Amino acid sequence: WVVAAEIYLSLEEQRNYAPKATGLAFEVDGVGMANKTSALENAETSAIGRALANAGYFGDKKASREEMSKVSAPEAKNFIALLDNVNDLDGLRSLYLEAKQAKQPQAVLLTIKAKADNLTQ
Repeated sequence: WVVAAEIYLSLEEQRNYAPKATGLAFEVDGVGMANKTSALENAETSAIGRALANAGYFGDKKASREEMSKVSAPEAKNFIALLDNVNDLDGLRSLYLEAKQAKQPQAVLLTIKAKADNLTQ
């Protein structure tokens, strides 16, 4: 989801499409805790917060590049290792969808599919 928020101080600004500030946010369904069920709402809230901050309504400091580089990225899942613990079709479907959303290589997806195919034979 990509959400844009705009702050206008008057109807005239809105008519002229001259926002005082804007905010953008990008979220992916199913990635992270909040986005498992509410990615759109999370993106909306983030976009509004950024627009308000850019308009000067709250906060006077934004994270620097150095600060953001210190934020740890989520640990990548080893879907092949997880496959050993999944022995039912519903679990394999769920693992396949999660791997696909995580943009895993085709070889990983085919390995999960092969195990599912073996269960249905």
